[in-house]
Amino acid sequence: MDSKIVASVLFALAVAFSLLGEFTNSEIVASFFVLFATFLSSILSFQLYKGSEGERKRIMGAISLSSALFFVAVLVYLDIDLGPNAGMLPITIASFPIFLYGVSKISRELKFLKIKHLIIPGVIFVIAILSSLVFPMSVAHIFFAIDALTLAVFLSLFFLYFNTETRIYWAPISLAFAFLYFFAFFQKVEFASSAYFSELFLSLFASTLLFMLYEVRKRDIEITSFEAMESEKRELEELVASVDELKEGFRLMNQALRHDVLKKLQIISGY
Repeated sequence: MDSKIVASVLFALAVAFSLLGEFTNSEIVASFFVLFATFLSSILSFQLYKGSEGERKRIMGAISLSSALFFVAVLVYLDIDLGPNAGMLPITIASFPIFLYGVSKISRELKFLKIKHLIIPGVIFVIAILSSLVFPMSVAHIFFAIDALTLAVFLSLFFLYFNTETRIYWAPISLAFAFLYFFAFFQKVEFASSAYFSELFLSLFASTLLFMLYEVRKRDIEITSFEAMESEKRELEELVASVDELKEGFRLMNQALRHDVLKKLQIISGY
């Protein structure tokens, strides 16, 4: 199925169930799509985990674990009152496997990061942190910081790998954690539609992760480290240089042969 159609359907379902939950005043109805999407994501990412190696195996393991934890976290969010940050605490804990993978991945790519890769993620991180300061200081700011940091980490990876196919991993995860930040933000905002927007952004988070897994499974894209890519690039450059040297050698040989043939023709012709 075309990726645009899948993305549109997932977006429509996320919005539809959030609206339905708002109209029926039912958190269970609003969260049904999130439960479905996270359950499907956990199964799909586990299948990809089993069939992958190296870097892709690590990220699929993190997503599979997080998806399973998100499923449980939404059930906790629906059934247990943990206080004013009830919706944020279990969801943030569930995001930790992906967060830890991102920190591990970017720590291995630090020497390849340049200022241009960090400008936009850095600005977004600062804006996210400053936006959270509109609320009185509380444990919720830890959740805001984790979501903002995760977003900045995966955005940095996106810009680092911008010219490669592996951006299909980093872009959706970045977008998903932007939605997760807004989920936490609207958990703290107190106005008539804050519950609807909170549910909506949580649904968009779940649908974005599910879409990424669909694309990865469909296109079967492996993740290579930037160091391996740089090494391969150097090998190709050396190969090109060797080919250029051979071409130059053949050109000189051709010139020498032509000159030799002309000399012999002149001798034969009596010149």
